[in-house]
Amino acid sequence: MKSVQASAKGYSGSCTYAFSQMTNPVADIIGTDKTTKDGICEMLSARWMVENSRGRSLQAWLSAGGGNGIDASKIRLLMQLFIIGESMRPSRMIDESDNAAVRRGAQDQDAATQNFLLSNGLVPVPGNSGGWGRGDSSGGDKIKHLIARDLCDGRGGGRRWRMIGIWGSVGGHAMAFSSDDSGCAFFDPNYGAFAFSSKSKFRDWFTHAFYPMAFYTKLLGKRYELLDYQKAG
Repeated sequence: MKSVQASAKGYSGSCTYAFSQMTNPVADIIGTDKTTKDGICEMLSARWMVENSRGRSLQAWLSAGGGNGIDASKIRLLMQLFIIGESMRPSRMIDESDNAAVRRGAQDQDAATQNFLLSNGLVPVPGNSGGWGRGDSSGGDKIKHLIARDLCDGRGGGRRWRMIGIWGSVGGHAMAFSSDDSGCAFFDPNYGAFAFSSKSKFRDWFTHAFYPMAFYTKLLGKRYELLDYQKAG
């Protein structure tokens, strides 16, 4: 894990938050429920997107009393939202400060996460709400290049936030990405948050260091999908 985090330095990048849902205390907390024991990657990624869009960090949101620790109640909140999505009740996916819930009927986890992002000021980019970017079924080493290419394509201009879904022999996983002219940021709930000075540096790191070092080529190399979001208004 530390080697993945440290690898960003070789590509003009840095690990800005050495977080992982695979280690304690987070692993112990999410392990208390059978629905979340394998991870809450989609909700962690969604929360990162929200904080990043507000010019803040996931670390600050998760911290206990503004320090470097983890506030267990924040992890449990994300667990609850994840469980709601898995239970096909996304109408309750609202921010913790919101008192109203709109009943929208049964939808899947992706739609539940989208409702959460909507309630926090991020809306699907028109024409991309159904997702785009697909890895072929053969998977293998090719998929890391396809993901990096599509993340860095710059379509539409302006700042975008992208939810990344990848699938393979061990199931699925979610990550997040954001970029503009000043650089790009990336979050993986298993390895933390990263920042890079340019898309080209990120692309090189993602394909040559991150994806192979994380063993995703073998375990999560079958398919991928990207969902684009932008600020409301």
